[in-house]
Amino acid sequence: KITVASIRKLKTRIIDDLYKCIDSEKILFHQCDDYIEVFAFSNQVLEALKHYKSELAYRKTEELNTIEAYLEFVGSYANHKRAKQALKKVQDYIIEGIDNADNEEKVDIALKLYTNDTIRRYAEKKKGRIAYRTTLEINTVEAYKEYLSHYPLADEYVMALERIDYLLYDKFVTLSSPSEYAAFAMSYTDSPLSEQAVDSIVAMILNDRSIEALDVYLKNFTMDYRYNDVFQTYYRWHTVEGGAAPIEYFADEYPNYPFL
Repeated sequence: KITVASIRKLKTRIIDDLYKCIDSEKILFHQCDDYIEVFAFSNQVLEALKHYKSELAYRKTEELNTIEAYLEFVGSYANHKRAKQALKKVQDYIIEGIDNADNEEKVDIALKLYTNDTIRRYAEKKKGRIAYRTTLEINTVEAYKEYLSHYPLADEYVMALERIDYLLYDKFVTLSSPSEYAAFAMSYTDSPLSEQAVDSIVAMILNDRSIEALDVYLKNFTMDYRYNDVFQTYYRWHTVEGGAAPIEYFADEYPNYPFL
């Protein structure tokens, strides 16, 4: 004598038995999907089954205790409460790999497993520290400039700038000829010493009347604010002396100059 009431009573008993099986963990992991399919009529039961399956999966993940297992869990159960724990395990593993890396390539290898904004920033700082140590060993202006271009947000950025200033100053004090000053000024235009190098060339022209300095200056620094003044000073200097040879030399070298 099947009745609606008896069917409801049987349904309730079956569900109660299912909860007891879940509580006693009698349902195996590979059976969960079958139960989920059978009890699809009840959202409440489905939620309990999915939670139970996730707990079993996480327990298995902990037993394996590998980065691959935790990554698989995160991918399969992203909305489960255990996903945060698994993700924390993954992040700790990746950060440990970054900390232990002794070159930039190993840092990149660690990032291939998993990355996010936090880990990416952490990795960039680590790569910056590794690169800076390498740059210190090379210890040239060019090496520091390359470092700055690759790691503009590195903690060592200011130290690299200071190293460039020290190296440039050491190089600047050894300069003596107009061509050396010119090469320095054109190679390191972003350094304040570049302007001092041009000043030194102009001083050689005005104070020492150096033809070599003049040739170097007029050829390489046409945009310098003193260019026209130097040009005219040089010409007047020779006309005052009255010598024909210097003026002829000047005319031959600079035929487009508007003689006064």
